[in-house]
Amino acid sequence: MSFRGVMNFPRHPSRVRRPRAAMAVVELLIALAIGSLVLVAVAYCTDSAFRAYSINQEQSDLMQRSRLAMHRILTAIRTTDAHMPVDMVAVSGFKTGLVVTDKAIDMIDSSERHVGFEFDPVNGTLIANDKSGADYVLLRGVEKFEVKFEPMKTQQSLRTGGPYDRLLRATVRLTVRTAGNSVDVDESVGAQRVTLSSSAVPRRNVW
Repeated sequence: MSFRGVMNFPRHPSRVRRPRAAMAVVELLIALAIGSLVLVAVAYCTDSAFRAYSINQEQSDLMQRSRLAMHRILTAIRTTDAHMPVDMVAVSGFKTGLVVTDKAIDMIDSSERHVGFEFDPVNGTLIANDKSGADYVLLRGVEKFEVKFEPMKTQQSLRTGGPYDRLLRATVRLTVRTAGNSVDVDESVGAQRVTLSSSAVPRRNVW
């Protein structure tokens, strides 16, 4: 008697498919928490990158404006004939041969026209006086502007025993800060600073 028709057992019991268990709520919450942490980290890195870019851009702009102003000042010192501080105490010391420092410089070119630069500490600006006699703001956000005067005597003054009447060398020191807030980086006024220092010798001294 054959039992094939009566009982039909599976040939491979181990291959019987079992229903999979659904994802538990705890596992789902853990996955969501990990995903949230990853998104927060990505957002923080992106925000830091934008902040760094804005700060670098602001520093570059500040450096460019400061260098242009310094170039203008040094060019005027080299190409003018007469140089003198503005403060009367500094003027007296300069004429006696002392190395003096002032917050302004007055110059006269070959056409007897005045050219000068003066620091306005109240408004934080550097005021320039061009050859036409007009005053204008050369640079904003200035914290410090100093000119060191090293005097010398002309040949005529040496022969007659006169005072020191010519500039041997001038050293300009300029400190500039950011003049306004940057919305991108949410920084405070003056967060970025640049300090430049350079010297110039009038060309008339080396001819």
